[in-house]
Amino acid sequence: MMSRGDIYNIEGTGRSVLVISSRPFNQITRLPIVLPITPEITTVNAGFCVGLINTRTTGTIHCDQPCTLDLAALQAKNIESIDKETLQEVMARIATILA
Repeated sequence: MMSRGDIYNIEGTGRSVLVISSRPFNQITRLPIVLPITPEITTVNAGFCVGLINTRTTGTIHCDQPCTLDLAALQAKNIESIDKETLQEVMARIATILA
C-alpha cells in the first residue's frame, strides 16, 4: 500500500511522483495526493522545490503542484522511498503553502 514518502514511476511516461498523503487516506480513497518530480534540478518557484539526494531517482520535487492520481489505473510502480530528512523538508514546504 502507498505510504507517505514513496516514489512511484508512472508506466510508459518516464515521470515520477512522490506520495505525500497518509497511508490511511490512501487505503480509503485509493487516490493518493502526490507531487511531481522533474528530472532536472531547479531552484525556481520561490523556494517550493526540494532536490532529491541519496536516491536512485534524480531531480526536483515540486511542492507547489499537489494533485491526486489513480496510481493503479496508471500502472505506476513503487520504485523507492525518500529519506526522513527530505520528507520532513517536503512536508514543511507543504505546511507553508497550507498555513
